[in-house]
Amino acid sequence: MDEIPDVLCINCENMIEITKLEAHSKICIQPTQQVLKYNNMSFLPGLHFRLIKLKSSVEALVYYENESLSSSTKGYLEFLIVKANELLSLHNDNMESVNIATAINTKLRNVSGKMPCKYVVYSERLRFLALEKTYFILDVISKKTERISISQMLIAKKQEMDYTKKHMKFIKRAKNRIGNRTNSYDNLEEVSSNIIPRSSIMSNIESPGQRKGNGVIEIEDFQPLSSGGRQKVVNIKSDMKKSFFSKCLVVKLTFHSKHPAQYIQINELYEKILENNTPAEKWEEFIRDEFDHPERWVNLTVIPRFDAGDDNST
Repeated sequence: MDEIPDVLCINCENMIEITKLEAHSKICIQPTQQVLKYNNMSFLPGLHFRLIKLKSSVEALVYYENESLSSSTKGYLEFLIVKANELLSLHNDNMESVNIATAINTKLRNVSGKMPCKYVVYSERLRFLALEKTYFILDVISKKTERISISQMLIAKKQEMDYTKKHMKFIKRAKNRIGNRTNSYDNLEEVSSNIIPRSSIMSNIESPGQRKGNGVIEIEDFQPLSSGGRQKVVNIKSDMKKSFFSKCLVVKLTFHSKHPAQYIQINELYEKILENNTPAEKWEEFIRDEFDHPERWVNLTVIPRFDAGDDNST
């Protein structure tokens, strides 16, 4: 009868000797309050509860039945107590804990092959609980890794959205500035389109002599240019300059605040179109071309360096 293994009672989670099984069955007829309590809790506390109950049963065998145990059997049972304590001490959810629990399982399998049949059930029971804890830790690690991956993805998405919102605000502000500038200078566009060419002014000056036919130009023919006419020419030149400056500002606002084009002096551009007699209808093409080539006007080695990546970060 000594070789018949003990039996695990599902009601109290205690190991019962086969000789006492009948008497125990009459008393332990339903799960104890402690077992019910841990069954209703999360997995890990219930697992530790079973480990403690198993360890207590093994300790009872070692410390209360010393006379009936051989030294080798006692050594094996003490080994089970040590490994049960090691399993209970694993609190970190990492691969180190997984490796320790796996090593315990391997050692228990080796011990099971050497223990008397009566006590193998204790070793196998502890081995089963070691596997349960190993799987539990692996599951926690897997969920934690998944949460970290999701968290990293959400952070990346948030950064992407923040950048997009920031970029859209910049575009909207630039669009509003350009729109405001364009609206402010609509009248100047109209004035510049009605500019009187120099040739027509000269023709007006010469026409009185032609009308007289005698080659004599009378003083009153020059009266429009003597006062009001001269003022009109000055106003036209001023309007031309304002129109040109407005077109330059509209183009300039499309460049980043740190772009070399921001250092181009509009006065110098205006002097160039006067020197070249550039017609008004070609001003926009001229302005765009000059701003696209700031090296023509700016010494790039003496201004802050501008990287293309800076434009995207705005």
